[in-house]
Amino acid sequence: FSQIDVTRRLSDGVVVEGDPQRRTEATELWTFVRVQGGPWLLSAIQQTG
Repeated sequence: FSQIDVTRRLSDGVVVEGDPQRRTEATELWTFVRVQGGPWLLSAIQQTG
């Protein structure tokens, strides 16, 4: 997926870190578990790379 990662000052919304015009790519590995007959549950999320 791609994302825009910025930190904004709460009082006025001004960007204090990051670039609101620059997207970055990220990849995650999601692991699901299920007890027999039960619902699938998210067990872990790992960042790759």
